[in-house]
Amino acid sequence: MEGEELAWRHAHEGDMAFLWGGLKEIHALETGDEDAENAKIYCNSALEDAPNRSIIAFYKTEAGDQPAGFLTFKVSGAHPFGVSYGPYGNKFAFVDYVYVSPSYRKRGVGSYLYDRLADVCKTIGVPEIILDVYNHNAPSMSFHQGMGFKPFVQLFSKKVGDANPGAS
Repeated sequence: MEGEELAWRHAHEGDMAFLWGGLKEIHALETGDEDAENAKIYCNSALEDAPNRSIIAFYKTEAGDQPAGFLTFKVSGAHPFGVSYGPYGNKFAFVDYVYVSPSYRKRGVGSYLYDRLADVCKTIGVPEIILDVYNHNAPSMSFHQGMGFKPFVQLFSKKVGDANPGAS
């Protein structure tokens, strides 16, 4: 939009409501569960240490900064997903969540967030970014492939009935 400039920063305490709202939307998309209590548990665990590992994109406007999206990540040298898929051992940034507010989608905010994460990674000596995307999230799959991400493992799941740990 006219007069708006996209900028970024690491998240701070004042961004928690924006992060919370985006995480609730992600939770509903990933799980199909819109239950407020389940979303609260999901979001609270996702927000642990969020200011230290989140990038916020915002538009600078005459009315003030308008949050447009966020990306949360962690840096690790462990095996992705905690499972060894053969020799790995590279340090990488794992993207936990990426979110763009509906009113800012299709305006380059997601690409901007990943470009800023790449800048952060280069600064701290991290050569790779890894993330996971649910198969049913076709727009995200298409976006990430368009950004140059390539699949390297396929996880499979099979339901075996209700788990009842107390049953004998």
